[in-house]
Amino acid sequence: SVAIQIAKALDCAHRNKIIHRDVKPQNILVTEDGVMKVTDFGIAKSPTTETITNTSTIMGSAHYLSPEQAKGTFIDCRTDLYSLGVVLYEMVTGTLPFQADTAVTIALKHLQEDVVPHKNLNSKIPESLNQLILKSMEKEPIKRYQTAKEMISDLQRIKDDPNVQIDKEDNDHTIIMSAVTQQIPKNDEKINRPYEDDDDDDDYYYEDEDEKEGGINKKRIMKVGIGVALALLLVVIGVAAFKIFSSGTSSNKEVQVPNIVGMKEDDAKKELDKLNLVLVEGGTDISDQPEGTILQMKPDSGTMVKEKSEIRVIVSKGGKKTLMPDLVGYDVDKGNTILSAFGLKIGDKTEDFSDDVP
Repeated sequence: SVAIQIAKALDCAHRNKIIHRDVKPQNILVTEDGVMKVTDFGIAKSPTTETITNTSTIMGSAHYLSPEQAKGTFIDCRTDLYSLGVVLYEMVTGTLPFQADTAVTIALKHLQEDVVPHKNLNSKIPESLNQLILKSMEKEPIKRYQTAKEMISDLQRIKDDPNVQIDKEDNDHTIIMSAVTQQIPKNDEKINRPYEDDDDDDDYYYEDEDEKEGGINKKRIMKVGIGVALALLLVVIGVAAFKIFSSGTSSNKEVQVPNIVGMKEDDAKKELDKLNLVLVEGGTDISDQPEGTILQMKPDSGTMVKEKSEIRVIVSKGGKKTLMPDLVGYDVDKGNTILSAFGLKIGDKTEDFSDDVP
């Protein structure tokens, strides 16, 4: 939810042709109502020619710096999305992806080193969120999310279903590449092909007109055809072997999910272990149930699932904790009035003599 709000703020800026260039936790404020406010556009830029000119001056915070900022090259809205990816990484792991003694070393790591997948640091992160953050932190901007709207869409999908599939790379973007050309040699020219015997020259050149058929080499076609057939045969054998192996090693047995709502987390885990199911804690929530009690489960009890499926649960972290007010020096009636404002009341009382306190 927090990431979606931040991404929406950046989307608003990008639609108004503003690149923030310094997205980091220190520039994100939270209101009392839990609303995110992206602030401090002090080094923001509009996408003019200035943003695509090489420069020796780098602006931004080293820990959240995109590779293109570190190089002083072209920046656009994808620069902010990289920084947001770093913020997300820190949110789910409590640590930064790249750390060093100097800002220059950190910037170099953004350019050269691969980030440690945050799922390695926090195993409770769904694979979908893991892929989203890795995609947003790609070194090459073309491999990242291209707009904040794309990122918001995937964040919302993960919020609705943590098991949704998120593609790390999108190969449908327009790319620039050299044209693929094939040079066909003339009949009266000889190609220099090292490490090949001269006896094979007739694969490309012909002295006998009877071996030509519209400029097509029969021998060459036959060799290619045999090669393709062998390759297809190997593929078919491999697929068949994989299916045989899979059918022998994996279990397609389905079991019914038991009702574990209201159970302690340890007891629920034992119950699921009996059915070869895996309990995954999806989060905690405040409730009147004792701490460690399961409040919700997904999929619901009674659902038929395959063995080794994950059962995600929400666990109670107990009632809402309140800071105890200081009542020393107040009489009982005043103490009760103060406690009632905090939703508390006086429990057991004992009395003692005092020479100083009335």
